Amino acid sequence: MDSALLMEILWFIVGLVVLTVGAEWTVRGSSTLARIFGVRPIIIGITIVAFGTSSPELVVGVMASLNEASDSIQLAVGNVIGSNIANIGLILGISGLIYPIMVQREVLRVHLPLMTLVAALLLWFSYNDGQISRLEGGIFLGLGILINVLLIWQALRNQKIAKEIEHEVEVLPVGKKGGKGWNFGLLVVGLVGLVLGADWMVDSAVKIATRLGMSMITIGLTIVAVGTSLPELAASAMASFRKKSDIALGNVVGSNIYNVVLILGVVAILVPLPIKADALGTDLPVMMGFTLLAVFFLRTGRILERWEAGILFGCYVGYMVVLFLRSQGYETNLLRLLGVGI
Repeated sequence: MDSALLMEILWFIVGLVVLTVGAEWTVRGSSTLARIFGVRPIIIGITIVAFGTSSPELVVGVMASLNEASDSIQLAVGNVIGSNIANIGLILGISGLIYPIMVQREVLRVHLPLMTLVAALLLWFSYNDGQISRLEGGIFLGLGILINVLLIWQALRNQKIAKEIEHEVEVLPVGKKGGKGWNFGLLVVGLVGLVLGADWMVDSAVKIATRLGMSMITIGLTIVAVGTSLPELAASAMASFRKKSDIALGNVVGSNIYNVVLILGVVAILVPLPIKADALGTDLPVMMGFTLLAVFFLRTGRILERWEAGILFGCYVGYMVVLFLRSQGYETNLLRLLGVGI
């Protein structure tokens, strides 16, 4: 490995660490400020905390759209698709292997259908004209607002859900001083960390792709997607070790919804997102396949058994092999191999 490539990998890791810490401080500062100003914990949990979990992917997407490198916007596309696949195959798979995941009724009735709807809309928009237009980005963003309103309304009507969300917010760590000034500073530093970390990640990812001869979308689907998913993987795995694996399911479903409606929505409004042949022929069908398989497993018996989690994880490993073969020049477009013109 040449020294220049090693340096870019180190910068990518530094950017990832700064991005992750920035996201945590942003959530910590903003949620504490909201509590100080009297915002109800349930509103904080559904808006600020939910945004915080997707903020790394969002800022990476925005920075990719602003990067001057040719085709860098594909990092944003690959990051969203890759993160959604990693959330199910990697995070849900590993969490379910550690401890079976119980599925609450509200997840079955509301969250899983929303996740499936959002994934189906992404496929429809992509196959319609090979891009996510500004109008479609606006539709995604509007849908995200409606989903937030729906979740708040549902939580206000269900005291059990409300108490669970409020408990999660109440145990959020705060700064040592916990005052307005301290937490405002924490928020500002966190936002700066988000921007700087994302910028370093995108810039180094572009250079890594160039040096390795890999496409931007493949880099987005692999190291960028897995990198931004690592904090959620760690949190979900720890929750499963404590036999609270339903937290992992909530993280995955919420992240998969917000990745599309928030991240693709915002980025597509800034710059229309072209969806290339490999994504249309392989990556989007794989994402939809993971979504439907996860929903099927979760609905059967309202539990994700260890063997089902093992299948999800095995499928993810198989998908990584497909991406490796693609990077080596092999034909991996599933629809093209089946004779469908994409």
